[in-house]
Amino acid sequence: MVAVGGAHSPGRGPLGLLATTRITNTPSQKDPAAALAALAPVSVRGDIDLAWTRITLWRAMVASTLDSTVRSGALRSIQVVGEPRNSSVRLMETWLRLRLGVEATRRDDPGTRGIASITAGTPDGDIVIARHDHDRVTVTRPGWAEPQVVTMERREPVATLNEELRRLTPDLVYQEVLTAFGKDASAPATP
Repeated sequence: MVAVGGAHSPGRGPLGLLATTRITNTPSQKDPAAALAALAPVSVRGDIDLAWTRITLWRAMVASTLDSTVRSGALRSIQVVGEPRNSSVRLMETWLRLRLGVEATRRDDPGTRGIASITAGTPDGDIVIARHDHDRVTVTRPGWAEPQVVTMERREPVATLNEELRRLTPDLVYQEVLTAFGKDASAPATP
């Protein structure tokens, strides 16, 4: 278990020193984003958090939806809307900023669970990927009459844990994103 404030490092405990992979679960903490911020400075190669695994399908959806927009240089901004203090929402925002090279912002929506939507700003209008219900998301594009409905079930903790137990290899992208998130979390707030 991770203590907020970094009092416990998964990689430095008796079991952590023996393991090549350590799985944490910040979404189960009282303040998941704070728990994730506490993990960032003590994380070592092989650490993974289920907040990252939970957004695997979201990352794939964003990559496939925005591929041509990014390659054409038409992407101007991106916004993630989701549950306040949610560690998966924070990781998604950081990943998008790092990977897309555009301004990425987050807007908290107290009425949601997890990620509610991801909006990509383009000169032709917004591309919106939004959680429709527990099992589906919709993709709305400028110029399309109807949104596209895509099956994407909400990830439950047991599914994400099973995914990590099957893999058990270091995730270098997660390490890069967690490091950037930690720097963002420790930076003083701008007025």
